[in-house]
Amino acid sequence: MYRMKLSAFRSIAPRIALLAALAALAGFTACRTLYDTPGDFKESRKRIDQGQGAKEAAIILRDFKDIPPQLQVQAVENLDAVQGEVGQKSLIALLDDPRVKDPAVREDIAGRLMKRDEDGSTEALLVACQNRPELVNAEIIEYFANKKYKPAIPLLQKQIDAGKFVPESFSALLKMEDDGANTYILSLAADKTKPEPVRLRAMEIVAELNETDEGLRAKAVSVYTAIVQNYEQEPAAVVNMAVEGLGRWGEPTAAFDILKNIYENSEDETLRAGALMAMARLRGVAPDVIEREYETALVDVDAEMERMRREQEKKQPAVVEKKKIDPTPTVKRTTTTSGKMVKYGADYRKRLGSRFDEAFGPELSGEIQNTINNALKSYAGWNENNPTAAFILRSYRKHFGGDNAAQKERLQLGLSHPGSFSVIVRNVIDEYKTDAMRAYAISQFFEGIKRWQATIILDLAKSGTI
Repeated sequence: MYRMKLSAFRSIAPRIALLAALAALAGFTACRTLYDTPGDFKESRKRIDQGQGAKEAAIILRDFKDIPPQLQVQAVENLDAVQGEVGQKSLIALLDDPRVKDPAVREDIAGRLMKRDEDGSTEALLVACQNRPELVNAEIIEYFANKKYKPAIPLLQKQIDAGKFVPESFSALLKMEDDGANTYILSLAADKTKPEPVRLRAMEIVAELNETDEGLRAKAVSVYTAIVQNYEQEPAAVVNMAVEGLGRWGEPTAAFDILKNIYENSEDETLRAGALMAMARLRGVAPDVIEREYETALVDVDAEMERMRREQEKKQPAVVEKKKIDPTPTVKRTTTTSGKMVKYGADYRKRLGSRFDEAFGPELSGEIQNTINNALKSYAGWNENNPTAAFILRSYRKHFGGDNAAQKERLQLGLSHPGSFSVIVRNVIDEYKTDAMRAYAISQFFEGIKRWQATIILDLAKSGTI
């Protein structure tokens, strides 16, 4: 035990001796004249070069607060000229010293410590930066990065969160090769509160890391998925990068289905093109192969719709001609798919407009209502042998009764006729078996209504809202 204590003492004895010497020198030089002219510092530098560095360092440290501001940089230069541990420790002591009032002087001390790069420099710089955030600059960040000094990671993260030295801090975090730093970068990509450029840069770095880091890659796919699934609430550029990420690293089946939703429903052609490329990558085929699949699928849907129309018409009983009826009945009722009764009164168009305003906003609501109104009136002039016109007329007959001539009179009134649009949507729900086909049918019957809009209309009809 004694030997261990002696050994420990020997290891710190030189430092104790150095500090004692500095203290003694300070006392010895107490009577020395303060250095307050350029000439004083030139003479001091000569003595340092002659081997009296410890003595000169002690004087400068003791009297630093009284050195004229314009000469403090020269004083720091003299300290830096002191070789070895004395000069190094003198600069470290002054780096975080409150007597240093000029930021440029403190920055100069930091620069000299980085250049010396001797024992204690890195630790001292980090402590000073933590205590004095204004000291942080691009040079210090690069120094920490090149040293791969991981204790500096929280400081780098703090810079990004504060929006300062963002590119430099990202670059430094990447050089750290640290799992925690990489996870933090991924969290920035997912954080909607962060500025778009920060999220994009984070996603770029994550994409680079994904090439070799399987653990991060799995976490990144979850982030990409969340962004793509909520693409309407995310910046387009962020979504595009997430789409590309899913195409590169997503699970083929699950990722394809998520991308398919964007391709089918987004109005952003750039985003749709990116989704198509990503889907093709997942399948390992050219993009035009996916496009041909969709063209074929739409043809198949048309054929299936036509087949179902013909079957439905065969099931329809012969229509008994009735006397002409009032095309604007006061109230009609129909049932929702849940059996709930719905009234169509004279205020039908007003109520429909209100529901659409809530679902789409006033401007888009107006456009959709105009599309529907014009389409209804146009169908009044269609030949009833046309499959689409036949479906519209059949929808009216099932609800209102009467012959085709009576239905065409109702159609000429457009949305002014109570229930005019709703009964068509309800018949779509009755005759088509999947929501995909129902939405497609509505978008075909009322050209101009997009499939995503048709999906919302379906939900309104199912809930009995329209």
